Amino acid sequence: MRKANEKSVPAKLITITGSRKIGKTAFAMQYIHLMSGAYITVTKSASNIQLDEIVTYLNTFSTLEDKVPEFDDWHDLLLFFFELGKQQQTNLVIDEFHNLKKIQPDILDFIKNLYTINRMESELNLIFVSHDEDFLDSVFRSADSPLFQAQHFSLHLSPFNFFEILSLYKYHRTKLDLQEIISIYTVFGGFPKYVNLFDLYKLWDCTLEELLERLVFRHYAPLGYELKELLLNNFTRDSQTYIRILQAIGSGKLTLTEICEEISLPATTISKYLYELEKKRGIIKKKQPITMRSSSNSKFGKYYLSNYFENFWFKFIQPNIIPFELEHYDVLFTDILPLLKDYTNSRKVLIIREFMRMIKHYTPLKNNFTECDFRIGSLWNRSEEIKIVAVDNIRRIVIYGFVFTSVPCTFEMINTAVKTVKYFKSSYRDFHRNVLIFYNGELTKDAADLCSDKKFIAVDYNHFIAELANSRELMEEVIEIPEFMDIEAGNLF
Repeated sequence: MRKANEKSVPAKLITITGSRKIGKTAFAMQYIHLMSGAYITVTKSASNIQLDEIVTYLNTFSTLEDKVPEFDDWHDLLLFFFELGKQQQTNLVIDEFHNLKKIQPDILDFIKNLYTINRMESELNLIFVSHDEDFLDSVFRSADSPLFQAQHFSLHLSPFNFFEILSLYKYHRTKLDLQEIISIYTVFGGFPKYVNLFDLYKLWDCTLEELLERLVFRHYAPLGYELKELLLNNFTRDSQTYIRILQAIGSGKLTLTEICEEISLPATTISKYLYELEKKRGIIKKKQPITMRSSSNSKFGKYYLSNYFENFWFKFIQPNIIPFELEHYDVLFTDILPLLKDYTNSRKVLIIREFMRMIKHYTPLKNNFTECDFRIGSLWNRSEEIKIVAVDNIRRIVIYGFVFTSVPCTFEMINTAVKTVKYFKSSYRDFHRNVLIFYNGELTKDAADLCSDKKFIAVDYNHFIAELANSRELMEEVIEIPEFMDIEAGNLF
């Protein structure tokens, strides 16, 4: 974003994308605070009301006193900022940009014309913020759009990964052990909204059980009305169909066929809802087997909730929404607690998959994959699945990873991995194949013998995660402060 204020090209069009609650608004407002400018959010309400509010907001800046005219439409607003950019470098952030296209259909043509006329004279950074990546693609990557290839920079915000969350816990000198932080991450993930709550309420020493009780299962809990907020902000009709689809995904029904069977609706009906949830709202994401070249192929796609906490919600809370809304928190929480350990254990594969990118730093395997640069994914078909697949296409190396959380890891468990590997024998045929068995603390002798016989590498995933998590070298890479954050905050306008 610092490049946005370089003067080699005066006027610039910039996009900021990312799913809901990822921190787009907070990032944009912090950028405005550092670089000067104005931030506006476009809603679906009447344009005249919104424009009047924007005029009032702009008049709060002392340097704009008596300079802000009345805006009859959005054209006037944009023209004002392009003219302002001729006097001084200026930033205008338009949040929920997709709404502007709905209430002012010709806005793209107008922006194109204004930009073409003023781009060499006006130092305006016009920053468009939206969670609707499908819309932004149609605006800037479609040859039919007036703004085709007009953007100078784009920024996609992603959740914190586990290593970054762990660094935040260490920064706050938490008393929690690594296993507890892992459990918390499997439920809340790395969305900044939840990290902010941890900070706001000083929860860095709270266990997962304490966090859920404080943030969800009590009167006026901050996350107690998460679903209502989700629906009010995203859907105006057919909300029950969306809820049923999300609940099906939360319960583990991930393919189109499984979802259809779970909610008793045909694929032709469900497909449009899945498209809306994925492309327009970013509430779910669709993944393909790592061997699939086209991301648009729907035959073998699986759907997942983008937000870890929403996955927890639709698995545990939504099926019991009546007692939850009746505020029977103690009873519901008591029912959920015995299931929590199995749930967090089942999701440890997510963290192991993240750490696979750093496997060359793991001491016992350092000589196996020293120079490898892996792409991480999964491999499945209609009946079998390998949840962790790491591929280095240049060095022709592939790793199949199997995670067993039950203690001990038995011969039967290893044998299922043997059968699954055989099932995918035609995949990566000319690659050097490695099989990693991630077990939880204990491996029976016959299981160890079978691993040895099949040349599988057995790794205690607790040791694997702990060593990498406590690597000073990796931690320093994660917590390195970007140069952008060293910029001294300036005055607005």
